[in-house]
Amino acid sequence: MTNIEKRCLSVIEDAANEEASDIHFQPKRKSVHIQFRIRGEIQHYEQLSEFLYNRMLSHFKFQANMDIGEKRKPQNGALTLSIFNEPINIRLSTVPTPYNESLVLRLLPQKHNISYQDLFLFPESAKPLLSYIQEPHGLILLTGPTGAGKSTTIYSLLQVAATTYKRRILTIEDPIEIQNDTFTQMEVNEKAGITFSEGVKASLRQDPDIILVGEVRDEETAKIAVKAALSGHLIVTTMHAKNTLGAIYRLLNFGIPLSDIQQTLIAIATQKLITPVCERCGHYCNHKHHKLKRLALIEMLSEQNLTDTILAIQHNKQPPTFTSTLQNELAKAIEYGFLLKNEKEKWIDIR
Repeated sequence: MTNIEKRCLSVIEDAANEEASDIHFQPKRKSVHIQFRIRGEIQHYEQLSEFLYNRMLSHFKFQANMDIGEKRKPQNGALTLSIFNEPINIRLSTVPTPYNESLVLRLLPQKHNISYQDLFLFPESAKPLLSYIQEPHGLILLTGPTGAGKSTTIYSLLQVAATTYKRRILTIEDPIEIQNDTFTQMEVNEKAGITFSEGVKASLRQDPDIILVGEVRDEETAKIAVKAALSGHLIVTTMHAKNTLGAIYRLLNFGIPLSDIQQTLIAIATQKLITPVCERCGHYCNHKHHKLKRLALIEMLSEQNLTDTILAIQHNKQPPTFTSTLQNELAKAIEYGFLLKNEKEKWIDIR
């Protein structure tokens, strides 16, 4: 192993040890800063010379089958490494900047043994999804910002569906984030003609009970997901939307008729990750032996709330308010002491 290979591996090992979700290589005028995103926060790791960074960048590109010579266009790649005897998938993204290429690595540990109930600060709020996953057909949407833990929640939910309810699961993902032998997994490959849309069409012939569409990101994918739900399949997917209500408006913007939304949509959930205070210190800390576990708050729009909301939109009325909101979950977390009152502004963007 060359010195550059060792250096690249060392950065990833340190990030994995700190349970970082992302590694940022940020070019400056005469140097490059490495930053880790740990529990949602950006933390400085080290500073590199431009010469060393260029060698590391070339090595990462080579490993991920990216074009080493292309520096003017954004590129994406992926690779899998064994870190501390555990496989970890890594997604790579480069974009050109005035100084050099910026490189971001998204770390995706291949751990799929996390209990669904253990993902949430208030597990009772997330229980309804366990009943909706037993429905024979329909559409379940999970929304939230990048890094909100949507994929982890869905994998854990589908694991319950496969093992407890004996459902056959087929996934279409870009890329496959966590390999799971319990599911039949298909990876999007647009060069080979495998888009989300084509993947859904092919999956319908595989006799699935539940189809996971990794993300609804365009009109074509939205329409075929709804069409599959109308044809008698249970579709689970993610979407970038501000909140549960925003997901409905996003479907409308994709050209989905409100009548089809009303017929197919079973539930919309929006989640956000928070870091509760350290049980030992009583505040937020970075002590290496006091690793803080990030947990999800979840907002659910389902059953009567969902019906009333769709009817209000249909008649151009103000959608009704409902009690299971992220703001209410946040207030409860503060009341129970999981979050500090003086830290409220940190999480106030939950809405």
